[in-house]
Amino acid sequence: MSLTPISRDAMLSLKALKDEEIRQKAESDRKDRILKIVQEIYDVAKRVAEKSTNTRYAHKIPGGWFRRSTLLGIVSPHLVFPSHHQNNHITLESMNHSDYKFYTDNMEDILAYLRSLFPGCVVDQQLCSFVRGRNGEEYDVTTVDNALLPALGTPTQSEVIVVDWS
Repeated sequence: MSLTPISRDAMLSLKALKDEEIRQKAESDRKDRILKIVQEIYDVAKRVAEKSTNTRYAHKIPGGWFRRSTLLGIVSPHLVFPSHHQNNHITLESMNHSDYKFYTDNMEDILAYLRSLFPGCVVDQQLCSFVRGRNGEEYDVTTVDNALLPALGTPTQSEVIVVDWS
């Protein structure tokens, strides 16, 4: 190992240089993660458009919260009100908080990137209602008539990024 002389001025700037290197690495990692999220949403939305008659794709925000209701007192797909009956309740469950925090901290960048990839489409963050079908798949019932919801099952509300090309 060779030792190289370092001047006083260079010594004084080493911390700032190292901090800038760390900041640039963190920004590069953030952009890479945003690109990965956008790529996943893009690929699935495109696949949905190619293989079905659906005109929207809802990407669940991982680590977000969801609201599960055992009620039938649903006034709108987005609002669930507790009943005074013992078996009816609302639970909030938190999953991986760090994933959720990344999404929320970077939501504007994620949405802006997606909007640039899907011009003319509505791309937004929303709260959507889902029910699980007999096949184990989850179906977005956000726009389903409230009168039909009890027949479909107990809805779960999740935060999602929606791409709508209708």
